Amino acid sequence: MKSCENIENFDGEDRDLSPISDLRQYCRDDDAFDQLQQILLSAEAERRHLQAHLKTIQQQQQTQFYQLSFQASLLNQVCNPIIATDLQGCITHWNFYAEKLYQWQAAEVLGKQILAVLKPMQDQAKGQAIARQMVNQVFKSELWEGELILHRKDGSQFWAEVKNTVLRDDLDRPIGFVGISVDITDRKQAQVALAHQAVILHSQAKYRSIFENATEGIFQTSPNGSYLSANHALANLYGYTSPEELMTQLTSIEHQLYVDPDRRTQFLAIMQQQGSISGFESQVYRRDGNIIWISENAHCVYGVTGELLYYEGTGSDITQRKQAEQQLQQQADRDRLLGAIALRIRQSLDLEEILH
Repeated sequence: MKSCENIENFDGEDRDLSPISDLRQYCRDDDAFDQLQQILLSAEAERRHLQAHLKTIQQQQQTQFYQLSFQASLLNQVCNPIIATDLQGCITHWNFYAEKLYQWQAAEVLGKQILAVLKPMQDQAKGQAIARQMVNQVFKSELWEGELILHRKDGSQFWAEVKNTVLRDDLDRPIGFVGISVDITDRKQAQVALAHQAVILHSQAKYRSIFENATEGIFQTSPNGSYLSANHALANLYGYTSPEELMTQLTSIEHQLYVDPDRRTQFLAIMQQQGSISGFESQVYRRDGNIIWISENAHCVYGVTGELLYYEGTGSDITQRKQAEQQLQQQADRDRLLGAIALRIRQSLDLEEILH
């Protein structure tokens, strides 16, 4: 007969075998009882093995769950929208910042086509073309990045910088796409503002070049009769060495420039009535006291609220022309006088001839 004295210790644990021992009195064959007892002990060992294996699996699952929860928490803590889709473009993940930027709650978009939700660009065909380009790119180089116009839930549009890559499983098989987007509306607006500023600066530089190198005098004057700006040609016209010297020393156009002070009053009256003036001819003093003739063309410059800011115009020396006109006038006067004298002489001769 086989002994079962050592069965009480199994896997380091004490088991109560009294129920089995109690059966011994009913078993006539000790060998059969020993075999039954071994079968039961083997089943118990298998049960314990399966229980330990199950516990290991549960621990692994719990660890994976904690890892996934932690990863999901990390995705929600990232201060940028993160969106994941499957290979067909259906949304599988939509983090907290995606809800904030796009105004859609995760429950509203999960399972929906991302193109239908975000509507990239303003044209549907163009959006689909960009999506195809993105898919081809990420499979080639693992990353696609670009700038897109996207839509919020309320229909408003904004510029976003988007980076997309492929999602892969444990066997390195592609299972979807994940992307991060950044609202770059402010940056785009700044770029537009800088471009606009560059155009303005270019225009100003071009105007400054024309202003400084023009052969005709160019000026800006205030309504109260002082120079706000002047180019070299105008300074030379009035006998000053530089525009700065002109603006510093010629502080009253009415009293220092025009020979006839009323000309400034007449100039202002025309500008007030018409907003511009053309061919306004006047005699003016040069710095050395000499008098020249000038012709001015000017217009009013107004502010955004319609207030008059200054007068802007040009001035040119017409002294030679005026002298030529004066000479022609004098010649015409002489010709008229000589004609009148000749006529009187002829008339006198005709009278003497009649008398005789």
